[in-house]
Amino acid sequence: MKQLLFFSIFFLSSVSVSAAEFKLRMLPGESWWGGAVILGEKMPYTESSVVSGDMLKENYGNPGMPIFLSSKGRYLRCEEAYTYAISGGVIRAVSPKAEFESGKVANDLKGAYSWCRDKFFPPSGKLPDLSL
Repeated sequence: MKQLLFFSIFFLSSVSVSAAEFKLRMLPGESWWGGAVILGEKMPYTESSVVSGDMLKENYGNPGMPIFLSSKGRYLRCEEAYTYAISGGVIRAVSPKAEFESGKVANDLKGAYSWCRDKFFPPSGKLPDLSL
């Protein structure tokens, strides 16, 4: 019986996937960029923006961006693709596979961009594959 219980617990824990949900309230006067390059005409996103995207089902012509950056030095990031909706000054994001991280790392957009670039996408010093 103990073996059956152990196997059941192990099996259930190894196949369960919990969705991560994240809500981020915009600060007064804050603007955000991110999600998909093709939606750039709708950016920056502000308290009055109403937009949504699904990076799980749509790659938007490939230039998707899993990071949102703010004019006040904040960021929102997930290692996996996710869905997002922006309305009422709130960014809501859901990922079926990974947790979100967010923080204030600078005082402006340039600082947030530089910090995220260095932290998550450091240059390797190598040329991209020529087949790309």
